[in-house]
Amino acid sequence: MTTIDNLPSGEFQAPALILEGVIPFPNMEVAITLADEKNKAAIDRALEQQHLVAFIPKSPQSNYEKTIGTLTLIRRKNTNDEGIDWVLIKGLWRIKIEKVTDERSYLKASFRRVGEMETEGATKPKVMKEVLKQIEEFVRLIPGIPLEIIDLLKKADTPGKLADLCAYSPNFSLDERLDLLQTIDPEERLKKVNTLFDKQLASLRSAKEIITIPECDTCQSLADDAFDSDATRRGEIGVKFLNHIAQHHTGELLALIAEKYGPTFLRKRALR
Repeated sequence: MTTIDNLPSGEFQAPALILEGVIPFPNMEVAITLADEKNKAAIDRALEQQHLVAFIPKSPQSNYEKTIGTLTLIRRKNTNDEGIDWVLIKGLWRIKIEKVTDERSYLKASFRRVGEMETEGATKPKVMKEVLKQIEEFVRLIPGIPLEIIDLLKKADTPGKLADLCAYSPNFSLDERLDLLQTIDPEERLKKVNTLFDKQLASLRSAKEIITIPECDTCQSLADDAFDSDATRRGEIGVKFLNHIAQHHTGELLALIAEKYGPTFLRKRALR
């Protein structure tokens, strides 16, 4: 079988896989399910040849020329008990699609490898150091992140590799991942990751600072006053208690109301 290392230079051709909602990046493995018949045929054709598939993110436009995709290697194909085909693919290169042709049963792409100019070295660019610090903060704020994931990120030796590994953050949207795939300059791509991580960390820090009703000293004090007071003062203290919750624990209050009364409100709304 021809391997990725001895492919000829210049323009390549390979069966094309066009999927929505999945974006494989170089150096990462992704399991995908196959429903579209042309995608299934493309995988079968690739398995007959070099096990290589040109992965093209699906878009509203029908012309995929000059778009950025990923050359992927088929690791394994299986069919589950329900008869659904799934494939494990590994991303190899960013590629620029030159042309997509319809071979009747499957699509075929002509493409070129996108050159990413970066070198491995002992001195990490500033943005790499910043992103690695962000990763350390994620570990502190989100207990339970698997150590193997952290080790993989820390071992990334170039900005491009680190950016592509970070692109699998579960909090990145599909559009954000697509933008990262299409950003060719490695340091520019990592700077985008840095900005996205900043937003995520800001939200996590805010969430950590929120004191819940059971943890709030003021709530506890007002609750104690209500229980210890006679019936004539409980109403007054109750109003203070509710005012404090409405002002300082608004999100939690709305969540409690939605949980308890949401179904009733929705039923009444449906009957109007």
